[in-house]
Amino acid sequence: MIRTSDGVNIHAWFITQDDKQKGVCPTIIFFHGNAGNIGYRTPNARSLYTQTGSNVLLVDYRSYGNSDEATLTEPGLRRDAQAALEWCRARSDIDPKKIFVLGSSLGGAVSIALAHSNPDKIAGLIIENTFTSISDMALVLIQDRIKLGRIATGLKGFLFFFLTNRWENYRLVPQLRVPILFISGLADELIPPAHMRRLYDLATNSKQRLIHLVPEGDHNGTFHVGGQAYYDAIQQFISSLLH
Repeated sequence: MIRTSDGVNIHAWFITQDDKQKGVCPTIIFFHGNAGNIGYRTPNARSLYTQTGSNVLLVDYRSYGNSDEATLTEPGLRRDAQAALEWCRARSDIDPKKIFVLGSSLGGAVSIALAHSNPDKIAGLIIENTFTSISDMALVLIQDRIKLGRIATGLKGFLFFFLTNRWENYRLVPQLRVPILFISGLADELIPPAHMRRLYDLATNSKQRLIHLVPEGDHNGTFHVGGQAYYDAIQQFISSLLH
């Protein structure tokens, strides 16, 4: 368990390389999406471990999996992410200069916020199938599910002020200098791929920005559909920043 600044215990699995390698290889902190828990992410984590030669820390947010029950808010999830980063940096058996953060969907928003708050503590950021903001996603759901069409546009201000969790990634990404790899499943049925393209376009201050497109990648299965090319993109991104 990892304890957060507000006293919540969050559940995590730390998968390390062998003793000779774990102190010199990269470490990936993995933040998952809204559905499920870290148990659902073991296939992806296993491949990250083997394909990139990294230690992998899988983190469950508060009220997910075996973590403590607590109110789910944007500040709370930010604290969870901060605690995970500090836990890694406090360890003497891994290299704190080789910490990468990978976030999918909601986890991408968590990762962006963490990188924004810790500009000098993260070697690189990997974002997969993430939205521009919660208010933009609410409009997508209204337009696609309820079919209100143009009326939905007029609701944006309302949604902006009344949604508890905003996750305004489009505001934070332009401020990031950390290198970023964007991974976009072009068959994402939940978050329009245009959101990822916009975030990529906004990352103009990043020291290095790359985008990897997976033509048949859906929201939760991009890592599986992407196959070897998916992991090659991550490995090459990490390697480029360690040499």
